[in-house]
Amino acid sequence: MGLSRVDVVASGIHKGARYSAPVTGWWPTDVAWLRDARLLPDSLLHQRRRRAALKQLRRLKPRRILFVCHGNICRSPFAAAVFPRVCPPQLRDHATAVSAGVIGPGRTPPPQALAAAFKYGIEMSAHRSALVTEDSLTAADLVVVMSAEQARDLRSRAKGISNKLLVLGDLDPSASNGRTITDPWDQPDSVFDASYRHIARCVIVLARSLAANP
Repeated sequence: MGLSRVDVVASGIHKGARYSAPVTGWWPTDVAWLRDARLLPDSLLHQRRRRAALKQLRRLKPRRILFVCHGNICRSPFAAAVFPRVCPPQLRDHATAVSAGVIGPGRTPPPQALAAAFKYGIEMSAHRSALVTEDSLTAADLVVVMSAEQARDLRSRAKGISNKLLVLGDLDPSASNGRTITDPWDQPDSVFDASYRHIARCVIVLARSLAANP
């Protein structure tokens, strides 16, 4: 595989402010560079989003944290299970993590999810998916979602929750994985492992940030 020098200018508008940044690099001369170039604007915005997310968390002392994904059988139940395990004692004593999804209540996690979670010492076989409701969104002090699209969807389901919505991927110390926590449903074991690593990394930042609040 050869390499070609490619000059890319990433530009756009974010929250009313226009940004533009030249990005020059050597890229593989195949379709892979197109994929990476498509992620450039997200990568450039990641640090800004991360700062905003951390600032948001500094204002919160949540007692009930609701993790939400699409089906509530892979990502959000794992995130809710990881949270108390990585919480410092002062946060674990007063913060509760629960999870829900937007489809199909009463379902069990697939075998790949159980296996991937077990690598972290987490047993999810007793989990049954729950449906997110307007009441559960209102009752939560912090609602953590897996993508910006999910955040937009939940805003339409319950009024006045924008200030307590957080895209989990915005907390990632690395910008290389993109903003969205990949949905591993019906994917190989390697995708589950990568998704759960991404979740665990971000939940650790979430817990430490909330525990640092006075």
